Amino acid sequence: MDIGSLRQTLEHASLASLATSFAVGFLFSFNPVALAAIPVSLAYVTKARAPRQAVAYGGMFIVGLLVTHLVLG
Repeated sequence: MDIGSLRQTLEHASLASLATSFAVGFLFSFNPVALAAIPVSLAYVTKARAPRQAVAYGGMFIVGLLVTHLVLG
């Protein structure tokens, strides 16, 4: 997979991009300062998106964080 196809996948609200958002949220949870960096991460995930897409991407990011904390909790 090259950078161009990854960028195109992430620019469109598809199942693959939502899964990518979920995976990034999951992996980000292992960061020791994850709670302090959540606002910055959400801004990056949702920037330059339509409101509906921003809610979907942000929601999947948060779900990834919550699932990780529940599993490891």
